[in-house]
Amino acid sequence: MKRLRSLLRCVFLGLMASLGVPDGASGNGQEHGEHEPSVARNETPVDVPAAWRDAETRLELPPPLPNYQESIEGPIRWLYPSHALKKESAALRSALPRAWRVVASDLGLDALPPLHIRLALNPEHLRQLSPRRARAPEFAVGVAYPRAGIILVSLSAEAPATNLDPEKVLIHELSHVALRIAVDGRPLPRWFVEGLAIHHAEENHLRRITTLFAAAARGEPLDLDSINRGFSARSHQVNEAYAASADLVRYLRAQAADEEVFTALLAHLREGHDFETALRMSYGFDLETLERAWLTDLRRRFPRISLEGVSMLGFSLATLLAIAAGWKRIRRKKKRLREMAAEERLEEERRRALDLEAQLDFEKKRLEAALKLALKEEPADSPVPRTMPPGEESQGD
Repeated sequence: MKRLRSLLRCVFLGLMASLGVPDGASGNGQEHGEHEPSVARNETPVDVPAAWRDAETRLELPPPLPNYQESIEGPIRWLYPSHALKKESAALRSALPRAWRVVASDLGLDALPPLHIRLALNPEHLRQLSPRRARAPEFAVGVAYPRAGIILVSLSAEAPATNLDPEKVLIHELSHVALRIAVDGRPLPRWFVEGLAIHHAEENHLRRITTLFAAAARGEPLDLDSINRGFSARSHQVNEAYAASADLVRYLRAQAADEEVFTALLAHLREGHDFETALRMSYGFDLETLERAWLTDLRRRFPRISLEGVSMLGFSLATLLAIAAGWKRIRRKKKRLREMAAEERLEEERRRALDLEAQLDFEKKRLEAALKLALKEEPADSPVPRTMPPGEESQGD
């Protein structure tokens, strides 16, 4: 029953999103992008578009905020809160080697590069701790500056309901840094950079699927140009761009029988070939063929549904959820009634046992009192009969 309700709820969320209900901000962070006009807080996704290349000018980090401390561990220079969220901060620092192995093993890298990692108490502190000339976007929970080797991760989210996993955010940002090293800083499509980072972090898979389903149901354009344009938008367009990028990278990697093809793609990029040439050399098809094949697969998995059909299906699913919830309440109520009846029977038996015990105690006391009274009323000078052996009486006469 729980699995059924969970599945129905997820599908229902996707359908509601397709009707225009805004998708909530997901809890993963991305690297810094160009500054954009600020919008209402409830419309700002935590996902923010990434810029693959940092500014040519040197990035200067501001001094630490009060109640923050620095430490150096091997090639990593850490900054983290000295008092608040100490457990979370320590856990994330200890998770760094494991997080690096996730991306390094996939990209063919070895040792950790020198990095400056700043762990912020919240998104506001993250923005204040980011480089002055390239401030982190508002409400972002993760930012990477690959060229400078700078990563910032927030230990908490702006929205309390956001299911934030700082370790996944760290893996996402490490993916950006590692990918730049793996291809020697060659320019890459934004959808590939972000899709690979999501693939490494394995973040919010279910939400990405529902977002992608909603976009397909609405008939949104999901070609490569639209995806890249989506990274400069706000609200659900950004979420759709990330969802499409993650699915596109998944589809691309599934086209090869082994990982050697993906490794060859990175090698061709590192040699200086542009992305489409490297793609053709390793996978045997160009971007247009990839886009067409992926969209065909997408339409097969997420067929477009009319608005009326979505409404009707959404209403039906909502009804099923209500019925399932009602049935569960009825079963819970019946179980409680059975438990109450059993408790009442036990209580009745306990009362009967206590009454019987009291009655036996009363009878015992009454008999004891009667015995004492009988002994008290017996005369004290009453002769005690003497019993003689047979024949002694005649001898005495």
